[in-house]
Amino acid sequence: LLLFAVALSLVQTQARAQHLAARMSESYRRSELRFRSAMQHSAIGMGLLDRSGRIVDANPALAAILGQDVATIIGTSFDAHFMDGARPVGRDRERDGPDGVLRTTRTLLRDGLQHQVQLTFASVPGDIGQDIAQLVEMEDVTDRLRSEAQVLARLVRRLAQRLVAGRRDLLLHL
Repeated sequence: LLLFAVALSLVQTQARAQHLAARMSESYRRSELRFRSAMQHSAIGMGLLDRSGRIVDANPALAAILGQDVATIIGTSFDAHFMDGARPVGRDRERDGPDGVLRTTRTLLRDGLQHQVQLTFASVPGDIGQDIAQLVEMEDVTDRLRSEAQVLARLVRRLAQRLVAGRRDLLLHL
């Protein structure tokens, strides 16, 4: 009778373990589908890099920013797509907090024109030896930077005009 009770308990434990494993597998599958869908349909360029900095996976937005198709950029060195070729150093690096996220702006040559792109690098947690080490997001900020420069130039011109007008008024009163 005791042996029967132990055997029944083992069968029930095994059934619970199999049910839990099935739920975890389904949860993992759904999580993977959500990630793939978000990456595929994101308007921001996204790519996964291996430990050597080579592109393992990329979404269509990243390929479009680089001016190529996804199949062409897979396996290429991420840094090779930029005019400076190497990872940025110095003042253009900015780390946010202890999480190790790196934000930087780099210059990309596409269709004979220079484009400024903002990059965000984040480590991807995983098993030792896993081929994916980083997630990179890329956004072309060329138009935004150009617009900001134009607004700043207009403000500087207006300030200069006011200063000249103020000096003229001051001289007239003397």
